Amino acid sequence: MTLGTPVYDDLDRYAEANGLTRPLAEKVKPDLLPRLKQSVLLFLGGPCREKIALLDKLPSPMLIHFSDYLKGGFDKQYPDHLPVRPNVGTPEEFKIFFDRAHSLGLLISPYTNPTWWCDHPKGPTFEREGDAPLLKDLNGKPIYERYSKNDGWTITFWHPAVQAANRLTVRQFTQDYPVDVLFQDQCGARGWRYDTNPASPAPTAYSEGIISMNDEDSRVVPLGTENGWDRVANYQTLLCGLSWGIVPTEHHPLWVRLLKADYPADTWEIFPLAPALMHDKAIFLHHDLGQFVTNDRVLSWTLGLGYSLSYRATCSALETQDAPREWLAWLDRLQKSVVTRELGTPLRAFKHDRAPLFATGGDLRRESDDGTLAATYGDVAFLCNLGDVPRTVGGVRLPPYGFRADAPGLTAGYAPDGTGYVAETRKSKTDLWIYGAPLSTVSLPLKGHWALDLDGLDVSSPFVLPPRGSVARVPPPAALASLAPREWPGDKPAIGVLDLGPGVSLALSTVAPAAWRAAFEASPLAKQHGLAVKTLASYDELAAALAAGSPKWFAIINPYGEIFPSPGPGRWTDTIDAIRDYVNHGGIWWETGAYSFHRAAYRDGDAWKTERVASAGLDRLRLPVGDGEVDAPAEPLHATETGKAWLGDALAARIEQASSVVNRGVICAPASPATVLVAGAEGNFIGGYRLDGWGSLWRIGGFNPNPEVATSVAVAATLHQYTAPPDPLPPSGTRYLYHATLAPASFWSRLFSWL
Repeated sequence: MTLGTPVYDDLDRYAEANGLTRPLAEKVKPDLLPRLKQSVLLFLGGPCREKIALLDKLPSPMLIHFSDYLKGGFDKQYPDHLPVRPNVGTPEEFKIFFDRAHSLGLLISPYTNPTWWCDHPKGPTFEREGDAPLLKDLNGKPIYERYSKNDGWTITFWHPAVQAANRLTVRQFTQDYPVDVLFQDQCGARGWRYDTNPASPAPTAYSEGIISMNDEDSRVVPLGTENGWDRVANYQTLLCGLSWGIVPTEHHPLWVRLLKADYPADTWEIFPLAPALMHDKAIFLHHDLGQFVTNDRVLSWTLGLGYSLSYRATCSALETQDAPREWLAWLDRLQKSVVTRELGTPLRAFKHDRAPLFATGGDLRRESDDGTLAATYGDVAFLCNLGDVPRTVGGVRLPPYGFRADAPGLTAGYAPDGTGYVAETRKSKTDLWIYGAPLSTVSLPLKGHWALDLDGLDVSSPFVLPPRGSVARVPPPAALASLAPREWPGDKPAIGVLDLGPGVSLALSTVAPAAWRAAFEASPLAKQHGLAVKTLASYDELAAALAAGSPKWFAIINPYGEIFPSPGPGRWTDTIDAIRDYVNHGGIWWETGAYSFHRAAYRDGDAWKTERVASAGLDRLRLPVGDGEVDAPAEPLHATETGKAWLGDALAARIEQASSVVNRGVICAPASPATVLVAGAEGNFIGGYRLDGWGSLWRIGGFNPNPEVATSVAVAATLHQYTAPPDPLPPSGTRYLYHATLAPASFWSRLFSWL
């Protein structure tokens, strides 16, 4: 660096002096590059058969990234990645998935990791080669690595066995299963080490070994990796990361901590070192496994940083839920109209400004506000509001976490009312995409008068978006809408507690059915209001209770944590659908721990068996779930303001003294609003969803929840709902993507609009 000269000029000289000169266009074939730039990275979960069924419903092109195929599981048995894991599919199904994706114009990028060899168990290659390929430190000792519960050893990239294993993986994913981008984890994230393995040309050649592998592989197939640094940028096409401590993404690992939490926000600002050096040489994205564009705030950050867009979803979620499917469609439109223009172009301007944040006062470390960001990449200019309040940025009024993007023939962003829009003119035709809630009144900041082919609307004035979505909402019957359930006519309803007997064990919950019965029997629900607490001892009894509905069974508690009953193998959807119908018609259902509806239990003769449902259960209910480490520690709890009102001061005070693990928390989002009663330090612990009706499905979101908090809150919340009329249904928060074409409005239509 040279004092007194512009820093960007110094960076240009640094890149030239160090040979960092290979542009993006030289790494990717001409027929692939435009499609790659138009592609959202979708980290997609689900077995091969579900992926294959979903493919023709995805926007194309799109880059499909996945890790569930790995032979031994994630971070298991490397360097052996194939054959595909049996519970994901057969080799034949895996090939069909690749072929079908390519036939639809979709791109494929599997996860691999060639940088360490896993232990416990070792893969076939490690078993055959032994310890000879392992890196040796200055004392001649191997280096042990551990990631969560998975462990293994650092390798030397110069050893013939390491090179042979990696070349096999490259061959498999270029010949047997041809990919468009081969993702090689940790190639851009590993630190420098000494390596005294005899195969290494020098003790200081460890990093050079990684670079040499990247160089070799990049000549065969485009590469992607975690994070990135200047010495791998000539070879890597995708650099995924570098934003953990800056961008407040959701569902991040527990070790992630924002920089401003440790360094006072008024002492530093973001400087785009990596984009200044490499934005024209690689495509930047957030971390491929743990950071995704899931909300407006992260979207605004992502665009301002010049990153490409990414999202994570399961096949079942995209098949069954409008909200993630429409959000992906919105990201896809922004990628194809806006982001594709700036990828592979140089950074031309960048200014992060916290002055608006300072002006609002308060704690500068608060996570909800990071000021504003203005940046230009190529000919695309971005204005981004990184705060939770409306602001004027560069003369443009933006809503909380809004953005504006402008380029020749293009304007896109969030209008002041929060409606998303993209207006793009090509060859005298203007396409308009609108991202908003059905039946909402919107006003778009488009200059001039335009006629919209969507019902002949004039978009230069406020207009109402047409209805969308297939979900019918269920209000309470008129005769019951203003009554508390204790005032309902007829006999008192019962409270049901599932107790399936000794053949079914609790899964990540420690409160047995008897304890739940005792808690409700001792409560005012039973003692004061006269509700009977009854046992539901079989699937048939549960099915009958769900069908009878809330007038007969006001609440039902499932004590089994991640397990729920099913009528038979492959029929778990019968239970989920019956629960949804029960809740939509006023019933109260309690899920009591961990990842709800993760495993189904069914009778097979005299024995109980279980089958894995995984995320498909909550996906079918269109509900999200928080995540966290499986061995996450307990965190302090507190009652929310709503929780204090529902639970009372005494219970709220007891909760303040308690802690519990919150690693599968209750997500509250516009498309899935939740009534959160108890929260932890990092996530929501106990909360309920209305689904599409007037009952509630409650979740307790952590492994082995605190028994006292779980039972006390469940009893108190159920009592509140029994003694108060049902709350009005919240508005649907799902936004949809609309498409129309625009033409200048005629003189007469404008005249009549003024009259």
